Amino acid sequence: MSTPCATAARAACVAALVCLVACGEPTAFVSEHVRIVVTSDLPTDAEVQQVGQGAEARFDAIAEMVGNARMPSSPITIVMGGPVTADSIPRLDGNGRILLYRYPDWLGGYLSPLTHELVHAVRFEFWHDVQSSSWPTFGFFEEGFAEFVAQTFDPTSPGFPFFGYPEEIVVGYWVTSGLAIPPAVLRQRHHALNLPCQNQSYTQRASWFRYLDETYGRAATLAVAYSARDVTDAVALSLVGVDLPAIDAGWEASARQRYATYPNASTLAAEYRTLVPDYVVCLAGRDY
Repeated sequence: MSTPCATAARAACVAALVCLVACGEPTAFVSEHVRIVVTSDLPTDAEVQQVGQGAEARFDAIAEMVGNARMPSSPITIVMGGPVTADSIPRLDGNGRILLYRYPDWLGGYLSPLTHELVHAVRFEFWHDVQSSSWPTFGFFEEGFAEFVAQTFDPTSPGFPFFGYPEEIVVGYWVTSGLAIPPAVLRQRHHALNLPCQNQSYTQRASWFRYLDETYGRAATLAVAYSARDVTDAVALSLVGVDLPAIDAGWEASARQRYATYPNASTLAAEYRTLVPDYVVCLAGRDY
């Protein structure tokens, strides 16, 4: 006799079906790697399907990038709530579930933060295995890798933090205008600067990982992202072959060069400055 688990990977399907009964929450979507719970009247059926199918496709793409051995053993749970507010922003909860809230349509709705948060979710077991969340530099590398992956798969996303503008323009603007926060400062003061300086911090970290990936290769990128030790200068030297100051300097030079050669860079940078919502800039000497 056919069962609901006959057409999916059995362990993942069974885990999801068990939770339908045990978790006491209405489940709106179940696939091999994704389970969606809806806690608001806001998401439409079409949006639930769009998020579920998008998450499943991104799960497979992330697995291809990082390797199946680094993917979680249980399905990812996504909780679709109401609109984004100051207190309701997309994030992971303490159990590794993705909490999604709806941005306005012009900022991508539920989809714009999906890939970024999915990267955090698939790395949740890794955090606990190596206890990396206690490391001083954890936030820089975790957030940077998540947004690097998001930009790799969704480079034209209209949402935060690039708002549809090219990475070369946004980061090049920060660097060439003297407004980039030094990566060493972002690593050392993650908790103090991450959200107050979010327009700079999120874009710069993603770009830093892009430079690492394109200059030193995917193996080096994954070695840093999945390091079992806090990535200090010495650890970076052992993983990449150069220390963090050398990577930082190369990243800045690359950002300047990419901006200088990008067509209509100054025009696009001016648009970015005027059109980005909540355009806030942290300044050296005032904020750090």
